[in-house]
Amino acid sequence: MSVTFWCPGAPTVSVTPYEDEPDYVEQQSTLPEINLANSNARAVLQMLGLDGQNEDLCGTLRVAQLDPYIERVTRFIGNSVDRASFLEPTVVNGQVAVEQPLEQPQLVLDMEAGAVAADAPAPHPRAGLYSMLGLDQSPVLPGPGRSLGALLQERIRGSARMVSFGRDDEYLVRTAKRFLDLFQQAKEHGYDISWG
Repeated sequence: MSVTFWCPGAPTVSVTPYEDEPDYVEQQSTLPEINLANSNARAVLQMLGLDGQNEDLCGTLRVAQLDPYIERVTRFIGNSVDRASFLEPTVVNGQVAVEQPLEQPQLVLDMEAGAVAADAPAPHPRAGLYSMLGLDQSPVLPGPGRSLGALLQERIRGSARMVSFGRDDEYLVRTAKRFLDLFQQAKEHGYDISWG
């Protein structure tokens, strides 16, 4: 599930998002819209001092109320101590994933042989997570008549895994900057902000 933050009163424009479907048209707001997973939306609402525990995760901020929230988000962006309580690690099947450096081969497609071959290894930043997910890091060689996607599925050991990707500091800052932009534009143009 997810929660969208937007300005319902803002003007919209018609867009054709898919080149291969020119008859399909969507209305998009001229102001920013932000869509977050429920857990991230709750964290944002808590950071703002709004009711982040509200089960239906919906509400409205009037344009006249935006100034203190703009100040709060600006402080949040500049203060790592404030952000620390909103950090969450990646969790796989109830275990915290530990990022560990691991060599991942660079894959090169050989069009004539119809295979993928390993080139020089390079460190992969998510190797610890891949390991917890049961992903095999060895070179993939599909060969004739086998798709790369099917082979990758074979490389996943075990059954379904529950993954919560957490929130790192970079995500928190990036998301807070998006909210600052939304709040500033809503204030400048005189629109309320709603979420739900």
